[in-house]
Order: sequence, then C-alpha cells, then structure tokens
Amino acid sequence: MLSELCVKRPVFATMLVMSLVVLGIFSFRDLGVDLFPRADPATVNVRLSLPGASPDEISSSVIEPMEEAISGVAGIDEISARISEGGGNITVRFVLERDLNDAVNDVREKVAGAIKSVPPELLPPVITKVDPDADPVMSLMVSSDGMSLRTLTEVADKQVSRAIQTVNGVGQVTIAGSRAREIHIVVDIEKLNSYGLSIAQVRDAVVAENVEIPGGAVEQGKGQLLLRTLGRIDATEDFNNIVVASKNGTPIRVADVGYAEDSFERPTSSVWFGDKPAVQLDIRRAMGENTVAVIEGVRAKMVSIQRSLPKTVTLTWVRDDSKFIYASVASLEEHLIFGSLFAAVVVMCFIRNFRAVIIAALAIPASIISSFTLMNLMGFTLNNMTLLASRSLSASSSTTRSSCSRTSSATSRRSTARPTRRRSRARARWRWRSWRRRCRWS
Repeated sequence: MLSELCVKRPVFATMLVMSLVVLGIFSFRDLGVDLFPRADPATVNVRLSLPGASPDEISSSVIEPMEEAISGVAGIDEISARISEGGGNITVRFVLERDLNDAVNDVREKVAGAIKSVPPELLPPVITKVDPDADPVMSLMVSSDGMSLRTLTEVADKQVSRAIQTVNGVGQVTIAGSRAREIHIVVDIEKLNSYGLSIAQVRDAVVAENVEIPGGAVEQGKGQLLLRTLGRIDATEDFNNIVVASKNGTPIRVADVGYAEDSFERPTSSVWFGDKPAVQLDIRRAMGENTVAVIEGVRAKMVSIQRSLPKTVTLTWVRDDSKFIYASVASLEEHLIFGSLFAAVVVMCFIRNFRAVIIAALAIPASIISSFTLMNLMGFTLNNMTLLASRSLSASSSTTRSSCSRTSSATSRRSTARPTRRRSRARARWRWRSWRRRCRWS
C-alpha cells in the first residue's frame, strides 16, 4: 500500500522522507553520547553498625531480623549479606522492572519497622542506592613544586574539589593521597601515671573544652538576642592550657602531661606524580547522568578553577572516559559510512542499474537520520548498541528499496519489450503475405 502510494505520488514520498530527515537532524542535537545503554537492576544497600559486637551477634540479633523484614518488599530478586566485626551490609537486588526510588522507599519503611526487633545500641541504619557505574569517570592529579603535601591537600579540597562538586551531574569527588590537618595530643605516659590519670580523662577533657553549643536567647522588649558559647579552640597552643583534672586544688593541664602539635592525619594512601607526591581527585557521576555531559561540564569548570589557583599548582588529567567513548562512537560512525558506500557498490555490481544505486545510497543515511527522532522520544543515547541497531535498520530498508527498484526496472523493460515484439511479428506477417502474392503472380 505504501509502496504503491509512493510510486504514484513521488512528490509526496520525497517530502515525507525529507520531513523525517529534518526531524532526525534536530533530534540528533539533543541525544546524549555514552558507551553502553543503562540496563542495570535496582540495587539498595543497608549498612548496619553495632560497635563492639561479634560477627555471630551481628548475624543473629541484627542481620536476621532485618532480612526477614526486607524480604516482604515486592520485586526482590536477590538478598545478600556481608558480616564483619561491629557491623554488616545487606544488599538487596530487584528485578529490572522495579523503579529504584520506589524500591529505596519500600526498604526504608521495612527497616524502620524492624528497628524495635534489634538491640537499642544499634546505630541508625544507612540506606543508600547502589550505582553499578560507580567507577570514576575522570581522575585529576594536583601537584606542586613549592608546596607541602598538607598545604596541597587544603588547596585540592577547598578550591578544586568543592568547585567540581557544583557541576551539574557530578555525584561524588573523592580525594586520595591527602594529608588533612589534625591536632595531635602527645602524652607522656610516665607523667600521666605520676598524676594518677588515664588517657581517657585527657580525651574527655579535650572533647568537653573544644565545643560550641547554643546559649539560648535573651528577650529585650520587642527584640531578641541569640546567645552562643564560643568554646572552639582556634590556636594549637591553646590545647596545652586545657585542664584535665584537679589535685588538691591544683589544676593539671595538658602541658603538664604532654603537649599539642599541629600535624596531619595518619597516612592511609599515597599518590606520586613522577618523582613528587601529589593529591588525586576521583570524579564520579550521579546515578542516571550521561558520562560525556558530566565530563564536558567538569572541563568547562576547570577553566575558572585554574585561574584561581596559585601558579605553582599544576592540574593534570590522568583519566578521561569520554576519549574512549568518542573514539568508539567515531569508529562506529566510520563503519556506517563505509558500509553505505560498499552497499551501493554491491548493488551496482549485481543489479547494474544506476537508479538502484542512487536509491540504495540515499536510503541508508536517510534511515539512520530518521531513527534519531525515535531514539530521542524514547530517551535513548548514542552508544554502540543503538548505532548498531540503526545500521541494521538501514541495511534492511536499503535492501528492500533496491529490490523494489530492481522489480520496477525489470517491469519497465518488459513493458518496453512488448511493443517491440508486436512490431516484429507484424513485419513478419507482412513479409509472408507479400511473398505469397509474388508467388501467385508468377
């Protein structure tokens, strides 16, 4: 029906194809670029902490009641648990049809209802969404020739990391190889024993003195003043003046049993850029965000970040997933172009009809461009799977159109051959009659 309409009305068929191509061109601008489509099941993780509890106690008194409560959620495919000393993790995997946000809300309700069945010392459960694509999409190395690693950590945290977190689509920025600032209280155990004190008393005294709490409000007529106690210690030397205890009316301070030093946290990781220490920032995208769009936004933000940093600080990209994605998509696009050309050549070699060659050469790009409209409406991205599907669709459509053109050309040849045969038969009959007349006259 459609082929007959297109043959009888070629102008209508041309405008129809052109309209689909125009829609595909405008839809192509809105399509995201990624390596593979998202087809991951909804997964929820429940973190449970009970400090000081053994693995057996965690399993019997915490994990089992929680698993029984969570098992009542609809759409669960698998429940697994990992138990360690002082806590455990429950991972709940749902079927593909289950929405992640709804699954998290259902799990949160079940966990809240099961709190009464676990020990009261259990810390508040932490329920998070598990992103299967939680690997970093970008890694940035922050290095300097004239800064210490502690100063470089402050620059990377306060100026670089916090600025990157404001980019749309960035889910998390983690720092590796950092040396964050810490105030250490170094205690002499012999002095501590001579005063009859314990290390717990020193810790409690430091925690009690280094705190800011609200002081209430004072009403003055129609106005109100808010009070705040300024108990936060600003200078390192002030920690030495903290009173730990009193003996016979004499205060015993931190300086009497030790001293305070301005240092950095205990190193748990180390990053080197060449022959000098550095700080590495791993950038992860938020769940459901497009990889290439996030990377492009971070790169645009880095221009303003670089201007605000000291000249001795160097930013170096050590990982960028968008390069591989662009290379993969570009390679697939190249294969599509050569495939279209080779399809036209094959049609020319076997059919030997220039009209069929033109139809096959135009059908493949028109089919691919038109498919972008449907991809945009369904929320798909340009990836290896969708481009291969477009190529298969265009190949099938070009084969159909070339066969139709071959049939039409053969029909036209037969229709033009019929009058020629009729004329040849008429000439043969005329010659036969003329020969018979000559024979009679003779």
